[in-house]
Amino acid sequence: LQSLAFIGGNAASASTAKTLYSFCSADACTDGLTPYSGLTHDSAGNLYGVVEQNGGNSNHGLAYALLKDGDKYKYVVIHRFCQDEGCTDGDEPSGNLIVDVNGIVYGTTLNAGENGGGTVYKLTPNANKKKWTLKTLHSFCYPCATGGEPNAGLTYQGAQSGLPYDGTSPLYGVTLYGGANSSGVAFS
Repeated sequence: LQSLAFIGGNAASASTAKTLYSFCSADACTDGLTPYSGLTHDSAGNLYGVVEQNGGNSNHGLAYALLKDGDKYKYVVIHRFCQDEGCTDGDEPSGNLIVDVNGIVYGTTLNAGENGGGTVYKLTPNANKKKWTLKTLHSFCYPCATGGEPNAGLTYQGAQSGLPYDGTSPLYGVTLYGGANSSGVAFS
């Protein structure tokens, strides 16, 4: 059983952990296995993450949200990857997600996509965050000079200072493979 926990407290008291959601560890579970990447939050306190495997019949990973409802969180799958033949949306999401000022979520997948080397994608919610639409922003190839298998998520100028992503500035990342020396590339 894998859990997401909040650790909080103040200087006068010991920190405590509160479980926000427990992932199922059985093969038949479809809520996700192995949440390797960290969580990202939006301005409303909702949390977003990915798991590389999602269990069930399709084991290609998913993006999820923990939507804040008072002092509790509701787990929602916002996209299951590789549901269609050819996996043009990507496979095995990896790295932390980014949320922009409009609530759009951005991330990367390690594999698949139009050219087989992973993707950069965005997930746009409807008004009540019950339906999400995926758009592939870039499809990497493998093996090739322009890089493949983006594994560390994305960043943007201002991320270190805590500024939210504006949704239009360049995003940056790295790949595991490709480039002039076949050892990966940095991209925007």
